[in-house]
Amino acid sequence: MLFITPVHNITSTQEGLLFTSGEFVTQDIAYTNLRKSNSLILTYNY
Repeated sequence: MLFITPVHNITSTQEGLLFTSGEFVTQDIAYTNLRKSNSLILTYNY
């Protein structure tokens, strides 16, 4: 998974990884399910 903004936290779960990244006006939350090989990205703009 490619991130353009700095990654702040990486958390592992039983099935995948959770990332948070972003800068001043945007915060991204990405979840990657390693068992099913799919990803979900949520973006929040301040």
